[in-house]
Amino acid sequence: MIRSVVKLPADARWEFEVYVNGVPQEPGVDFYLDGRDLIFDRPLRRDDTSPCGTDRQDDTVDIRYEVFSEIHLEHAAAVTFRDDHET
Repeated sequence: MIRSVVKLPADARWEFEVYVNGVPQEPGVDFYLDGRDLIFDRPLRRDDTSPCGTDRQDDTVDIRYEVFSEIHLEHAAAVTFRDDHET
């Protein structure tokens, strides 16, 4: 199975919020944590080829977190892929 992987920002701690296309994602339901990787069991894709409207899938992953009471936002976090072969 191909899984989508998004790394937590280096300064993010364990209290954070994740959004895909502006929709809140729930840990354990929409993604799970593997070390500092957020793992999604569905393909997330970025269509960076055209500034115009497109029919291609164009997912944006945002991570909101706090560092010393200051809010940070990782907008359009990079998505990579992991191929976990199921046996």
